[in-house]
Amino acid sequence: MAESGPRKGLTGSLRPATIALGYHRPRAGAEDIVSTKVRDVMRRMLVGAVGFVALLAVVAGLLSQSGTAAGTLTTDDYVEIRNLYSRYNHYIDNAKDEGWAFARLFTEDAVFETNIAVGTVRGHEGLAKLARDVGSATKVKPNHMVHNVVIDPSPEGAVGSGYYGVIVAPHEEGKQVSGVAWGIYTDRFVKTRDGWRFKSRKFTPAGWDHPKEWAAH
Repeated sequence: MAESGPRKGLTGSLRPATIALGYHRPRAGAEDIVSTKVRDVMRRMLVGAVGFVALLAVVAGLLSQSGTAAGTLTTDDYVEIRNLYSRYNHYIDNAKDEGWAFARLFTEDAVFETNIAVGTVRGHEGLAKLARDVGSATKVKPNHMVHNVVIDPSPEGAVGSGYYGVIVAPHEEGKQVSGVAWGIYTDRFVKTRDGWRFKSRKFTPAGWDHPKEWAAH
């Protein structure tokens, strides 16, 4: 059978359909332009993310500083500081180790203040002597007590206060209590390599009913 007309090539017959469907080859360099734009967008996103993370770190640091300005105390810290209050009472009453057990509850540069009789005692030597004077008294035996203790963190370490009481009894058996005193302790504590220690203690007496000198510690 004779052909009715010249045959169209395969490529020629498909090109219009391909164009109509949109599957045409991109112009030269189009891939590079798209790729460059994508890389630019990603780079900007990465820089923005890094900057945002850095900003968060700064804000977190500022919040951390403001939130811990007064420090923090663990349960162990509270227990150890509370134990200092009890050891103080025992060691000033019994002058253990010639008063040095009492003195070592304080830092080497500690200050113990009262507003009567004893005045201000500084350093381990003075504190050991105070314990010897109190705990080795020949006429009376003191029994120190502390209660209603409050302990709070501070930038330096910790602060505390407690109600003070002392009963002074004569050494001679059968004799009655010879005096009492009461007041309040105001304390500062620091944590040393040997644990928590008194940095300072101030005794403010509220009253007493015995010789004046026994209300000073």
